Amino acid sequence: MTAQRAGRIAGLLGLALVVGLLMSGCGHVPSSPAPAPPAPTASATPLPPGTLEVTLANDGQTLHMTVGERLLLRLGEGYDWTVTVSDPSVLSGVVGVLLVRGAQGLYQADRAGQAILSAIGDPPCRKVQPPCAAPSRAFQLTVAVQ
Repeated sequence: MTAQRAGRIAGLLGLALVVGLLMSGCGHVPSSPAPAPPAPTASATPLPPGTLEVTLANDGQTLHMTVGERLLLRLGEGYDWTVTVSDPSVLSGVVGVLLVRGAQGLYQADRAGQAILSAIGDPPCRKVQPPCAAPSRAFQLTVAVQ
C-alpha cells in the first residue's frame, strides 16, 4: 500500500467519524445504552372495585369470594378457550359487558356455595387443515363463595 493511499483511507475514516458525531446531535456518545422503559404490568386495565383477576397462574387454586364480587377470567390469547362452571347458581357469567383482550369472561358470585370453573384451551392450529397435534391446556379453579 502506498503512503498516498494510506493517507486517503485515514482521511476518509476521520471524515466518517466526524459525520457520525455530527449526525448524532452532539459530540457525546453514551457509554451505556439508555434504560429500557418499564414493562407493562399484568393488568394494564384497572379492574372495577370488587373484581378479581384470575390468570393461568391461579390454576389449581381455591379462590374465596363473597356474594356480589366478580372475577375476570383472563387466560390469554394463546388458546381457544371453552369455559364451564359446575354450579351457575353460585358463579354465573355476566352478560352484556365488553371484555378486555385475552379475557374469557366476567363472572359474579351470586350465592354462598362452591363451584368449579374449568377451561380447556385448544391451540389455534387445530382449526387448520391438516390440524396440528399440539396438546390442549386445562385450567381449573375452585371458587368458594361465602
